[in-house]
Amino acid sequence: FTRVDNTNLQDPSAFHKGEYASVNLLYTPAKNIMFGGEILWGKRTDHDGASGDDWRFQFSVKYSFGTQINL
Repeated sequence: FTRVDNTNLQDPSAFHKGEYASVNLLYTPAKNIMFGGEILWGKRTDHDGASGDDWRFQFSVKYSFGTQINL
């Protein structure tokens, strides 16, 4: 959450408030593979009260080749 104290001299479309949230889940079914997804949500509100929000989705897969060296 971010909020700006705007002045009356600022443009009506100036940034006033932002909100953001995300959730991700990762799963490792085997030692060398991991996969998961993430959902992100954000909202912007301007100085004049206009607002909009957005959703984003992401999916990832990781596969580790070879052996790992632990230091």
